[in-house]
Amino acid sequence: MAEIRIPVEKLPPPDKNGDHAFQFRIISVDKNQWSAWSQLYVIKSIGQYRPLESNVTAIVATDEVTITWDTPTIYNYNSASITSASIAHNHSQNFKQHSTDVFVQWGSGSAMGNFEYHERAEDDSTSILIPASSASVRVIGVVALKDIPRIYTFEAASAYQIRLDDYLGVSASTQGIYDLFKVFDTEVVSLTWYN
Repeated sequence: MAEIRIPVEKLPPPDKNGDHAFQFRIISVDKNQWSAWSQLYVIKSIGQYRPLESNVTAIVATDEVTITWDTPTIYNYNSASITSASIAHNHSQNFKQHSTDVFVQWGSGSAMGNFEYHERAEDDSTSILIPASSASVRVIGVVALKDIPRIYTFEAASAYQIRLDDYLGVSASTQGIYDLFKVFDTEVVSLTWYN
């Protein structure tokens, strides 16, 4: 029986449960006489969840916040024992290939707003423009994932926010993407001394 191995860094982004769905196609040698698709397989992405959380730096300027971090090379991290439950990737820090989805939460006064999707960062940094009247910001980064909720054409903002909050699972005690895929969290950073 043939065996195919795909390095974890070559896998596409997993879904919010940490699963990869994949299918393959078998074709004739001449690529013309016949072909058949396999059944759909689902595998756990143990190589992309529970990353060792990165140190993060937030540099606040008058009109933007610049966030930098290091993409993890250790996944399935168990804080009790780094060796027993961890998967060290087979690429070095200089050749890491994982993207990061970045989410931003703005605050005014003591109240924090809802998280918003900012971007998928290919590098280990992002710059975010500060909206007027924002007094604080919190930025989280997670392993790039498939199917991040986007607002539908005629969807109310409140309905979309419920879907996004459920997807993130930041405030929930369940295993949301925040728990399974968090790369960094700036916590709340004050912007008031710049305004």
